[in-house]
Amino acid sequence: DRGLVDTEVEMTRKLELTDKGQDLGLEDVEEDFNVEARVQTPRIGKKHFYKEILGFAQDKFVEMGFQQMTGDFVVPSFLNFDALYTAQDHPARDLHDTFFMQKPEKSDLSEYGDKVEHVKGTHEDGWTTGSAGWGYDWSEEEASRNVLRTHTTAVSARRLHEIDIDEEELPKKLFCIGRNFRNETVDRTHLPGFIQLDGMVVGEDLNYRHLKGYLSEFFEKMGYDEFRLIPSYYPYTEMSTEVQIWDEEDEEWMGLGGAGLFRPEVVKPMLGFEATVLAWGLGLGRVAMKAAEIQDIRELYRNDIEILEETPKWRPENGEDQ
Repeated sequence: DRGLVDTEVEMTRKLELTDKGQDLGLEDVEEDFNVEARVQTPRIGKKHFYKEILGFAQDKFVEMGFQQMTGDFVVPSFLNFDALYTAQDHPARDLHDTFFMQKPEKSDLSEYGDKVEHVKGTHEDGWTTGSAGWGYDWSEEEASRNVLRTHTTAVSARRLHEIDIDEEELPKKLFCIGRNFRNETVDRTHLPGFIQLDGMVVGEDLNYRHLKGYLSEFFEKMGYDEFRLIPSYYPYTEMSTEVQIWDEEDEEWMGLGGAGLFRPEVVKPMLGFEATVLAWGLGLGRVAMKAAEIQDIRELYRNDIEILEETPKWRPENGEDQ
């Protein structure tokens, strides 16, 4: 990765005639053989192409010095929304987008200690973040309602709470790859479940250039020559950008998710001190669909034997899978 070593691969083949071949005279062969003809794809076991791409992305972040985070599918609204400075009357919190749990219906927020009051104050009047807040009466009961997490950023929010500055040195580089759930109408581009790659870097002397640097290194490792960050809006980051990669086949920019710097209203209440947190959330489903040349996202989970056999192994080299 540092460009210090060049690798050259040479292949040597050794051919030997079998006993039957030695007994056969070439003059007896009446057919010509086309050694360049395409042959039937052998039926061999291999990883699902989507899992292979996710595993490759995981390996790249580990190579970059990131630690992997894990978390529960069922989380309190406090982690999924409130800690990320999403107001309790935000449309994303209603039943049109979120699956609320009946059993268990609520979580005990006492494990988060004073941070519950910090989030409450941030929503109501900005607390000590320098923000004006949302200006409403925040409800702890609403924050305790359990949901199926709608994004892996809920895992990042919990990890902010868990970081102990006395025991852990900054910067902390963390990532998570996991399944999320939203109340979506099933069609060729939407499913109620999807996989997201979440990343986070916690430090004190970070800026937007560092964010671009981490994403640049990741996409280069994934085999993409061109990517860009364009201005966008997300409720818990400022500044916010959309991450796009260049699709050579369709000759267009393809959006993969969002990125930005967590707002002080997210960082200070949950982390306990002021810091800069770089964050991103990427969906690799579209990458997998392009690799398999499928147009329906449902095909990612149907395990069609023909698609599994014909999809090439994910080996990014010079921006191409081989």
